[in-house]
Amino acid sequence: MAEVVLTQAHCAALFAAYLIVDDDLRIREMGPYYPRSCSPIRPGDLVDAYFATVPASCDLRAELDRVASNVGFLQLRCREQHLLFGGCVLRLPDGYLLALNQVPQPATIDHHQLDIANFGKSDPAVPVLMLLSLQRALLEEAQQNALELSRERERGFDLANQVQRVASYIVHDFNNFLSIIDLNAHRLLSAPGLGERERRMIGIILETTQRGSELVGSLQRITGTGEQALASIVVDEALVADRAFLSTIVGAAIGVRLELGAPGARIGTSRTEFFNCLTNLLINARDAMPAGGTITITTRIEAGPPTADPLQPPPAYVTVVVRDTGIGMDAETLARAFEPHYSTKGHGSGLGLSSVLEFTRAIGGEACVDSAPGKGAAVHLYLPRVADETPVALLAPPSAGAATPHQIRILLVDDEPYAVEALAEMLAGEGFAVSTALSGTAALELARRQHFDLLLTDVVMPDLDGIELARRMSVLSPGIGVVLMSGYMPPAAQFEPAWQFAKKPLDRKVLLACFDTVLGLTLPA
Repeated sequence: MAEVVLTQAHCAALFAAYLIVDDDLRIREMGPYYPRSCSPIRPGDLVDAYFATVPASCDLRAELDRVASNVGFLQLRCREQHLLFGGCVLRLPDGYLLALNQVPQPATIDHHQLDIANFGKSDPAVPVLMLLSLQRALLEEAQQNALELSRERERGFDLANQVQRVASYIVHDFNNFLSIIDLNAHRLLSAPGLGERERRMIGIILETTQRGSELVGSLQRITGTGEQALASIVVDEALVADRAFLSTIVGAAIGVRLELGAPGARIGTSRTEFFNCLTNLLINARDAMPAGGTITITTRIEAGPPTADPLQPPPAYVTVVVRDTGIGMDAETLARAFEPHYSTKGHGSGLGLSSVLEFTRAIGGEACVDSAPGKGAAVHLYLPRVADETPVALLAPPSAGAATPHQIRILLVDDEPYAVEALAEMLAGEGFAVSTALSGTAALELARRQHFDLLLTDVVMPDLDGIELARRMSVLSPGIGVVLMSGYMPPAAQFEPAWQFAKKPLDRKVLLACFDTVLGLTLPA
């Protein structure tokens, strides 16, 4: 008898539900049916990790050999989904082919083992059994959907955490590069004999550096890696500050227009949560305009519905409307737009608008959408307005003292050599005596041999970070002034009260103001 050799192409053509296992009973290949119905199944795992023989007391290998040699019928039960599969087995040169389809199971009542076959067709118990079986199937489907939703949310949280970590690394390094470019551009600008053309080119470099810094600042705030989030934000100010980020989301083919009519109005949420909500709306609007278009973000202050107490004024809302010029939605799609897992795009999870509604209701607001085919869509966010508040300063007020720049010795520490070179030259030009180190360990060695009035150090360094270096320097040289610098804002809890922080890319006036604060200097503008 000729040896049977089946390829995956043969199996796929013959069976939608097949498993090929090797002689060790490890799953090597599978048909397209199994990943859909038995989601945890993976090639390389043992087949008995997912399936049990029927009856369960049978040895799986012996059962495969028996069915393959006698052209019998094999039954396996899925351990996870409690599904029953049945079919034939073919012996392969290095394993087995299991051609198994799902076998319908008789309807039963749990704990009683009552089967429809036990009753006559006209018995009134039959419809009851069928309804109970249907109810059980619906409950199992609901449980499975809830489990999938939970897994989807968990994957979303994990992805958000990964994005936040990656964003913090990118922000730190990119701000370091911008700082080096900015400092060296200023060095060139102060060189003698520059012509008008050279000055204009340097000005373009500085302007581009500033725009890059604003974009990175937006990324920090959106991902929660920047300054600490306040309990409330001014909506119009946040939109203006992060307009570059909003334009980046939708791309060059789509314009973003702001029509702001709520000056000074605050809402009770963090900047990160607000822009997460806006990001979902902008992505939906972008996808609805494949040929390009315009997105208009409008803000206004509106009064809410009257309260039960006639003496109590109705609450005020900050209304944010995100309107696009896209393809719009028909009535059926519009009615289901906020449903979880319902996507208007034909792909994706459909959690975008659902999360928008969840966000607005979580802060006491509401959301709705207006749309019609060919007329675009407008999502209205009604966000409760909160009272103004005074932001709390992250750092302490200036300390007392008097000195001049020429009396000040600065220890400059940064692991970027180009940044150290440019910054040391700038500080020397201001009249400071500057010593440099490329690591925290090297800085401590210098501090043991010399006296310094001020430590200017980067925060993120490989061997000893700037915060730990500042603490050790404060013990080694009590009273030393400390100015930290970095591309991102460290948590305020890590700061000592007298320390100051300068954000990269460094601004000369801001840096000198930090020196003034920690040492009580009076420096030229």
